[in-house]
Amino acid sequence: MNLGFGRESKTFSSSALKLEAETWQHVAFVYDAEGTGRFFKNGEAAGMMHVAGCGPVTPRVKPSSLGDRLGSSYSGFPGFIDEVRICEGMRHFEQVSVVIGEGRRVWRRGRR
Repeated sequence: MNLGFGRESKTFSSSALKLEAETWQHVAFVYDAEGTGRFFKNGEAAGMMHVAGCGPVTPRVKPSSLGDRLGSSYSGFPGFIDEVRICEGMRHFEQVSVVIGEGRRVWRRGRR
């Protein structure tokens, strides 16, 4: 992931990801505006990178792009990109499990 910080860009890298051909994968990147970028593959952590001295991303001059970096070597992503979402604020991914007491299937609102 390349992010711009004024006069320079910084590259954030994940751990090596195996992306099988003909298989859809969910890949996410989150940046906390304090130098830490995190990668996720199918909801599982796939690497983190901290770049000292980086803060919020600078407003862009060129159009935003996905799958390649504008004005560079043009070595695009060799796949399909679908269902893109850009959000304000860092999202946290975590597994959640619910344990329901034996034999109990419903609750009334406010009941313990």
